[in-house]
Formats: sequence, structure tokens, C-alpha cells
Amino acid sequence: MTVSVEGTVAVGYEPVRAALEASGATEHGSADCCVYAAGECVVDLRAGRRPEDAFALPRDPALRGVPIIASNGYTNARGLARLHAWLPTALSADTLRDLTVARIAGPDVVLSAPAMAIEQHFSRGFEVLQAGSSSAASGHHGLGCAMAFADPAHRLAFGYTTSAAHLGPPGGDARVRKLTRAISACVPRS
Repeated sequence: MTVSVEGTVAVGYEPVRAALEASGATEHGSADCCVYAAGECVVDLRAGRRPEDAFALPRDPALRGVPIIASNGYTNARGLARLHAWLPTALSADTLRDLTVARIAGPDVVLSAPAMAIEQHFSRGFEVLQAGSSSAASGHHGLGCAMAFADPAHRLAFGYTTSAAHLGPPGGDARVRKLTRAISACVPRS
């Protein structure tokens, strides 16, 4: 299914728009994708329609007042990408390297099932990812398939949010994989 996509894309990053259009990310809602390269926003896209009640629950004061670890953050793709673009400018080179070294690795005992072990790798505060253009990416998968990462080696940051949640293992959403492959293909090789 091809959907209408609005927003801006810098020259050389057109494949990201095509990947979002073709991803099917908006069959039941909306999706936002944002990419920063070398500190500049090169992709800022919104697709699909937002359900009428998409933001009713997160705005409920009763819910916002309950401390739910790893679930009380509410943002969009642009906010996630900006945060991950800022981190390499705010942290030392040693700290950035430390964020890509797995301190804990193995099957996730909460998400895994007897028939399917879900392997996770975490550094200090972030998931160690290989979703970007190199294995030096760190970030995190979020509820329903939101994702963000920073790839300091390529000065790249990515944020993705959707109102059409994917229920499954982290990194198992084909929509995000299509987008990260498209972004990786746009990154200049040295």
C-alpha cells in the first residue's frame, strides 16, 4: 500500500521517503520519521492519519502521574532524532565509545519465550544496535515499534514513531528495517 507522505527530504535522502511510502506503516494510523546527518535535519516526514484518540491516553493526568519505568516518555520522531543528534556533541569520545560496548548481553528473560529467545545487548543506558550504518550505533527500541539511535561514526541520528504498533520482538518490525536500510544506503561512504 502506498500512502501520502508530507515533509522535507534533503538531496540524497529520497530513498527514505520511498521506504516510508512503501512500508505500510500507516495502514492503521500514522508514522513519523526524522534523520539528522552531521547535525542537520535531512529527513523530516509524516505519513498517514492520526486516529482521533491517539493522544488521549498519554495526555490523561492520571496515567502521567503513575511512574511506569521506561513507559512515561512521550515524544515524536523529530524529538528522538534531535536528542540522538545532540548526544555526540555533548558527550566525550570515551563516553560515546562506552555507549556502544555491550555490558549485558543474552536472551531477554521478559520478552523471550521457550520457542523464541530474543537476544538483547545493552550498554550503560542504551541498547547496542546494528540498525544504522555501522555497528557503533546505540539507541533503543520503544513500545509498539518506536525506535531511535545515534551512529557517531557517521554523524547520523534517527527517530521513528508510529500510532500503528507492531507487537513482537524489538527490531522485528519490517517497517523500521526498511527505513534503516534506506538510511544506510544514503550515508556517504569514505
